[in-house]
Amino acid sequence: SSGINAEWPLRPGNEAYQEFDEKLLNLRSDKIKMDVELKNGDLRVILLFEELLLLKEFEKRENFLQEALSSKVSDRDEINDKIEELEEKLGSKKTYMGELQDSEKLLYDSFTEQLGENNKFADFLTKVFKKKIKRVKKAA
Repeated sequence: SSGINAEWPLRPGNEAYQEFDEKLLNLRSDKIKMDVELKNGDLRVILLFEELLLLKEFEKRENFLQEALSSKVSDRDEINDKIEELEEKLGSKKTYMGELQDSEKLLYDSFTEQLGENNKFADFLTKVFKKKIKRVKKAA
């Protein structure tokens, strides 16, 4: 048994033994540091993955909102087109009403001219002239 110990190069108290212990301690320390760095890396990966999931959710929401906005813009454009069309029709109707009022005034002026002055039936004829006529719709 003493022969085995004599051949064993790393015996307690031996300089090589102490050097081996120091290297082993350094390796353990390096391993712990690497384990911490790996865990930090894992945490960063998890955090980045969670951020990616959030970004995907935000992108879905943004796409939904963009579609809704596009739909509303399209609706607004249709409404604006309809407003322009109706304003044109309104302008045409106003012009037509003005023409009718001018025609009515000319007709009334012609009527009063033909009545002449001091016509004893002037009040009655004016009343008949101004009377609103209710037209009867013909049955189809």
